[in-house]
Amino acid sequence: MADRSVSWLRQVNLREEFKREDRDFTPWLAEEENLRNFGDRIGMDLSLVMVEQRDLKSGSGLRSLDILAALPDGTRVAIENQYGEGDHDHLTRGLAYAVNLDCPVLIVVAENHKPEFRAIADYLNRVGENANDAISVFLVRFALLEAPDGTRFPQIEIQAEPNDFRASNTQLIAAEQSNRFIERQNFWDQLLPKTAELPLFSGSRPTGKSSWIGATTSVPDLTWQLRVRAEHSQMLLYAASASGTYNEGLIEALRAHADEIDAAYGAPLTWDVMDGAKDSKVVATISNCGYRSTEPDLSALTSAISRLHQAVEPYLAELLEVSGQLTDEIDEDWDGETYVFTLGESEERTWNDCRAFGFLSAGGDKWYVQSMNRLEAGDRVFCHIPGGTGYVGVGFVTAGPVGMAEATFFRDGEEVSLVEQDLEAPNPRGESVVFVDWITTVGSDDALWMPGMRGNQNTVWKLQHPFTIEQLTQRFGWPDRTAGPTGS
Repeated sequence: MADRSVSWLRQVNLREEFKREDRDFTPWLAEEENLRNFGDRIGMDLSLVMVEQRDLKSGSGLRSLDILAALPDGTRVAIENQYGEGDHDHLTRGLAYAVNLDCPVLIVVAENHKPEFRAIADYLNRVGENANDAISVFLVRFALLEAPDGTRFPQIEIQAEPNDFRASNTQLIAAEQSNRFIERQNFWDQLLPKTAELPLFSGSRPTGKSSWIGATTSVPDLTWQLRVRAEHSQMLLYAASASGTYNEGLIEALRAHADEIDAAYGAPLTWDVMDGAKDSKVVATISNCGYRSTEPDLSALTSAISRLHQAVEPYLAELLEVSGQLTDEIDEDWDGETYVFTLGESEERTWNDCRAFGFLSAGGDKWYVQSMNRLEAGDRVFCHIPGGTGYVGVGFVTAGPVGMAEATFFRDGEEVSLVEQDLEAPNPRGESVVFVDWITTVGSDDALWMPGMRGNQNTVWKLQHPFTIEQLTQRFGWPDRTAGPTGS
């Protein structure tokens, strides 16, 4: 049996990450993406109605439900959070909230639920199976696990639920996801003609089911993003290199001018500097301008884009200098030749094509293509497919980048056109290509991914993360240039 290095994930007390339940954990869970991910894991498509919803029917008006959410059909969901083990107070209070706020679904979130409370929830759910106005009770365990590199991941376990609830909601969830895509597409159809008039996003379009568009800056790994949510949009200056230290340092340097930038923008911005985390950013939120807003204020949105762009632009030259200093410090831990290529599969590109014909490609916007210029012949490159798939191969760059339409390679001593091969992708001509001599590859069904490993939204980025390197080496090896292929 091959030697393996196995590391245990460590369970973390919620208070280490979220000091207070009401001020830290509940607001975090109520964020749109977090609430949706939480709902996905318990079989619901949840959207936020209100945080700290007052229960006025009880008479006191002093207590509030932590989160009031809704399902796609309008069904109201009461979510009550607590630290430690679930107790009588929170379960009883949650039921009272559900009754008084007309919520037929109650979710009680705790770090664990005792067997006696699970038995109560099971009893209520059994009785409710034959009642039209019953309350469906979910007891959900929420924990945090920490990887060896310090990255923390939620762990969600349903400890009590109605028998048929999730099965009956599967079709509703699929329908809602389809509706959300259509609504978002309609919003982009209205917005893109207006952003096309702006210098920043004039050539940007969302790809696939994406909810954002991006644009580059003169500073490496510092980009503009416009993110569209259900009821609001966000304009961000986003630092997202593979190094959290770099991201933090870049935004901290900009935050030294926060007063001037806030004043130039015309409102306080959110300065989200994550200590050593994957990304750090500056955020402007534009309310009443999401894909489900009744009358989205597109003029306010385009104005916010322009104002933030103009407010930050005078400081980019300084950030470019800071970037060089940070890179010099960080590069001491990089071997100078190993990269990751993020391969977003779509109708323009597939891993099967890349694996079969020895290349990697990107396209759609210059934001996705420009980082390919980092690659030179002889560089070691790992391929990562995002979206939970993982790492699928390692090889060495042999040539590129070049436009797909001009890309040629030798087969049986004859120079042939790549685009004229029997590719799965139906229309790849707009792609840019780097050719790769694959050493070890696997199919996407056998990809390597585990909690604690790093990915990155940039197409090409330096591989420096110790835990990711350790796992890749165990699975694919760390080939030198004399190695021969072991997969195809």
